[in-house]
Amino acid sequence: MPGPYSTPATEAAIARAIDDERGAILAEGPVLEVYFPVAGTRLDVAHRLGATPQGYVTLLEVGGSVRGIDVPQWTPELAYLVADANHTRARLFFVVTEVPINA
Repeated sequence: MPGPYSTPATEAAIARAIDDERGAILAEGPVLEVYFPVAGTRLDVAHRLGATPQGYVTLLEVGGSVRGIDVPQWTPELAYLVADANHTRARLFFVVTEVPINA
């Protein structure tokens, strides 16, 4: 059902855009809980994706922000992340995409 300010054509265009975005993820790994005891220190994360990821999707960050580092060196087993604050916790999963993200 269209919203109060949209037409059926607009709703269809939005649905196509969402489907296109979902299609950009070719594979995704399991959701991981990652703990960063020390800020600015690289953490080697076993992503369990089975392929070299191009990025990750963050579901939750507590205590600080997380970012990928050394992305060209990521492997089918490991990815490298760093947090900007001590005792940061994150819930995330790694993905293989058509276009790299989080690089």
